[in-house]
Amino acid sequence: QPDPPPPPKETSEAPGGLSLADLAPPALEQHPKLASAAEAIRAADGRAWQTGRSPNPQIGTGSGQWAGSQSQYNTFISQDVIAGGKLRLDAAAGRVEADQMRLTQVRATFEVLTTVRKQFYRTLAAQRRVERLSQLRLIAAKSAQIGRDLLKAGEGARPDVLILEVEAKKVEVAHQNAQ
Repeated sequence: QPDPPPPPKETSEAPGGLSLADLAPPALEQHPKLASAAEAIRAADGRAWQTGRSPNPQIGTGSGQWAGSQSQYNTFISQDVIAGGKLRLDAAAGRVEADQMRLTQVRATFEVLTTVRKQFYRTLAAQRRVERLSQLRLIAAKSAQIGRDLLKAGEGARPDVLILEVEAKKVEVAHQNAQ
């Protein structure tokens, strides 16, 4: 038995002369799943940063009584004081969420690359199928012609010629379908 052909290399070309190395970078730059993952990381980083900060102070005014010279006005400034290391714990939880988003981005990157590779090799296999069927079409047509020539010369039998012509038509149809 002959050895099976080696698997296609990364430099194999699909229709249009594109290689897998040509297709991966644009997919990684433009795929919406990856853009969404990058934005999720930015949002998680922002939340992690914000949760580690003290709440903003609040400034307010009020008037309990509006009665001419008896009017009362007040202003206040308040700020919640978070004690017990809760800000540090909140920030750590936020960083964990951001790390999870980074892992999600890595997974999405591998999913995109896997999809690109699958489609590339499907296209490459289809291209190779068309090439092989083109060769087989020529061989089948030549076989049918030789069978007809032999029949004219009195060397062949009509059923043999019909079988060769049927096979040639089958190959022709398979070639058209592959294209």
